[in-house]
Amino acid sequence: MRIKTFFRGTCLMLSLLLLHSTLFACSGQLATPTSITSGSVAIDPANQGEINSIAFSPNGDLLAANAPDGIGIWRVATGERVYTLPADSKVLVWDIANDRPISGDRDNAVRIWQMGSKQPMAVLSGHQPAQGTAAEGGSGIIALTVSPDGAWIASAGHDKQVFLWSSKTGKQVLALPRFSDLVTAVAFSPDGTQLATAGLEQPVVLWDSQTGKEILRLNTDADSIYALVFSLDGRWLATGGKEGIVRVWDVTTGALNQTLNVGQWIYSMVYSPDGKTIATGDQSGQVLLWDIFSGQVQQTMSGSSTPVYAVAFSTDGHLLTSAGKGETIRLWDPRTGAMIKMIKSF
Repeated sequence: MRIKTFFRGTCLMLSLLLLHSTLFACSGQLATPTSITSGSVAIDPANQGEINSIAFSPNGDLLAANAPDGIGIWRVATGERVYTLPADSKVLVWDIANDRPISGDRDNAVRIWQMGSKQPMAVLSGHQPAQGTAAEGGSGIIALTVSPDGAWIASAGHDKQVFLWSSKTGKQVLALPRFSDLVTAVAFSPDGTQLATAGLEQPVVLWDSQTGKEILRLNTDADSIYALVFSLDGRWLATGGKEGIVRVWDVTTGALNQTLNVGQWIYSMVYSPDGKTIATGDQSGQVLLWDIFSGQVQQTMSGSSTPVYAVAFSTDGHLLTSAGKGETIRLWDPRTGAMIKMIKSF
């Protein structure tokens, strides 16, 4: 397959995709359930200045996004850029369990960062430069996700490989069978036992994250999928992509449970932390909030005429952020659909 137009990778994915986990506060009391992000890449070879991934810190005070000069970190309350990590990043996630950014970079490496340091804590190397037609779409990491407990990282590269890594040792622990085309989205299930993959003109597959064995293959008619996300209870998997339809699948039986007609190429998708809403970002520049019980649109947020490559909820669900082509990050109130703030990323 020759890649002539832009494509959207992961967590569509990641863009950004939220997975549920439960964390313990410092007091030892059970903290409010939070979210884990998956990231993926949207690339338009004809245009630069794109924000492919965006993620909130665990307490929602900080916001990270890839920018031309590195990974920018902004203070949400003021919109001030407070830090820059020196990564030539294509995709990023914020490891909620360990409170640290993780980047997938153009040199085919994954880097684990610590706030306050200009040097990565670990560099995960194993992906190779793209070969053949895959090289036409660029190089580097396309999709990235971290398990809810922060123990495992999964990455997909232009080499059509998906690797699982130990975040503690930085060692590769598993390699899935080589794919026929690019994998554009990866997502862990809430309990971390399954990894979902999707990509260009290939089915969505669920894998055992410990053994690498295929568990289930969904009948997606080989549509190009750019976003996938598990429901917070792990029962459902939502997928979206070029066709403009969100499909919600039963991960036990593989049966199609629900469809949501976005009507535009879907680049990004995320569940709200309470599990009641799905947010989609599409080619038209709209962000739609869907009630998962009624299947109806709750809010339509239109602040851009260019594609939305990344959406993310804050861990308390009070803020939604979106970004894509251009330099603007937008913050929304998901309860009203009102835009709260615009941040210039570069």
